[in-house]
Amino acid sequence: MKFAQKGFELLFFLNGAASISILTFIGNTRTESKLLVWAIVCFAVGASLTIVLMVIAYLVQLSYGNASLNDSTIENSWAYAAKMHHAAYPLIVVCILSFLVGTILAADGLMHIQRTNASVGLCTIQQGQDSSIISLTRERDDTLFEIQLRQAEIDRMMASVKGSLGVGHEWLERKAALIEKMTQLQVKAYDLDLQIVEKGGQSIQVPNIQVPKRFTLIEPTAKP
Repeated sequence: MKFAQKGFELLFFLNGAASISILTFIGNTRTESKLLVWAIVCFAVGASLTIVLMVIAYLVQLSYGNASLNDSTIENSWAYAAKMHHAAYPLIVVCILSFLVGTILAADGLMHIQRTNASVGLCTIQQGQDSSIISLTRERDDTLFEIQLRQAEIDRMMASVKGSLGVGHEWLERKAALIEKMTQLQVKAYDLDLQIVEKGGQSIQVPNIQVPKRFTLIEPTAKP
């Protein structure tokens, strides 16, 4: 009886501790799995059956005790004790199977959660890359638009002095500043385009700067 009692207690602690472990894990994670729920059910069944086994063990021991004290009902007591005794064996097998099946379901559920988390992580990374590409593309387009604005300003300046023999200092300084700024913007556009390609985006051809022809400087005090 002592060995039987210890065995029942061991089955109870195995299934009970496994259920608590799964419940703790579920409480600390955001990912759900039906397999873990079924694992808890198996562990709960195994733990519940150990209580039934303890009751059977008590009745068997009680019947053996009554059979040894009362000679008039000794045969009935021994027969009842034998039936209860043999009924305990299938329950013991079910308790062990419940623990084993619950362990397999829990392991499969944990692997499922791990795969799900990995998939979610990849989707998050992909979304982050897509967002980064969109941001870089927008910045590149803004840079190209700034180049176009400055090129248009240079074209207007060239049209305003068309047919003239020369230009003043302010005109030349403004043109040089525009060309320098356009060169910086073009370098920035090339750099942004390379970053977009590295992240898997689509590259475009950055337009070249159209440098206007040179003009002769005319001093304001010069006489014709």
